[in-house]
Amino acid sequence: MLADTADDLGAGEHEKPWVRRYDYLLSRGYKLDDRYSPNWKPSWASDTLPTVVCETSRLIHSALCDAVRMSDDAHVVVKIIKPGNPELDILRYLSSNAVQADRRNPTLPIIEAFPVDAADPLYNDGYGDGAMYIVLPLVRDWRLPAFVTAAEALDFMQQLLESLVFLHEHKIAHRDIRDDNIMQDPSPLFPDNQMQMNPMNNRALGFPYLFPEPAVAADAKRRYLLIDYGNSVFMNDETQVTPVQGEIPAPEMLKDDSLWEVDKTKVYDPFKADVYALGTVFLRHFGRVRPFTDLQIRHQPNLCCAVGSA
Repeated sequence: MLADTADDLGAGEHEKPWVRRYDYLLSRGYKLDDRYSPNWKPSWASDTLPTVVCETSRLIHSALCDAVRMSDDAHVVVKIIKPGNPELDILRYLSSNAVQADRRNPTLPIIEAFPVDAADPLYNDGYGDGAMYIVLPLVRDWRLPAFVTAAEALDFMQQLLESLVFLHEHKIAHRDIRDDNIMQDPSPLFPDNQMQMNPMNNRALGFPYLFPEPAVAADAKRRYLLIDYGNSVFMNDETQVTPVQGEIPAPEMLKDDSLWEVDKTKVYDPFKADVYALGTVFLRHFGRVRPFTDLQIRHQPNLCCAVGSA
């Protein structure tokens, strides 16, 4: 049976906290999709389309949600950062004017950050005190539109290698490089500010269609980005850290009897692990660039090339 409101089964369990955040974020100038309004009723009660393609159907992450900035109708992402997460400090550093001036910087500046409301459901789980919202520009999956020429793929790889050199020069190890943490700035694709991408298309890669949006500029110079610095670390004087579980762990991080699970008692060089992870992404999508990728994904970390020499 279909639910009557967003606070019932119309919104999944992982979505309900965003229903409770709707009014607070509205008071801060950000409007979530109508699906999260406390008074919302699901459109598919009368639709014949599958739920996932209905206009108000959403696929959402528990820690982030797309929204519209009411002052100018810009599409943004609202993300919750729990206490102790390094992402806000790293993004603030990467958003500073001096650091943004370097074209290799793989981030867009944060729009603003503000505390989570005292009534937020996070407080029920013991994470509310010190939690923050960060508001970021909406970015686009790097695979949309698909590459047509080899030159596009080479530009993609060169930009990401330069971005990794940049981060490592600033003593930042990303530690979770993977397909879904690579994005692109949508503004070159949609140069008219009034004609923006559809946020749903970041989740539509598995479908045989895209949701309606303006045509992508054919001659756009694409700019690729790295997102999600929740596992990242400023290395300062350290040379090694203990592992965190990411999607592409380097071999030296793994338990002896596992191909995926990391051993948190080990230490490793996160800069070399970043190179390994990025090389694995390249190999997945552009296997023919070997032996270049072989240099990045050697299984002995002392043989893995530095990103500046890749």
